[in-house]
Amino acid sequence: MEREGVFQRGHRAASHLSEGTMHLTITRAMIDALEHAKDKPDWLIERLARLKAGSEPYVLHLANQESTALEELCAMNIRFDANDKVLPQHQPLEELSLLILQNY
Repeated sequence: MEREGVFQRGHRAASHLSEGTMHLTITRAMIDALEHAKDKPDWLIERLARLKAGSEPYVLHLANQESTALEELCAMNIRFDANDKVLPQHQPLEELSLLILQNY
């Protein structure tokens, strides 16, 4: 899939699962996009603040229910243009959503 190849080269995001927990290495662009997302749960707001206070690599640790909730949040906040292409400012949410789905 072309989109996956571009995503993996462009963002070098990685993840792995450990005992029901997902560990995602995310980009600063993904953090920034999540900050602008609507209807964020409190746990996500707190984790984003901790990630921003730290330095790269940004590793987001998610329980199974949290990863599902985050993927749904990303999907609900992605917007498209008239040609059904993801708007540039929403691309990081699309990439995060795909990263989560690839690592279930």
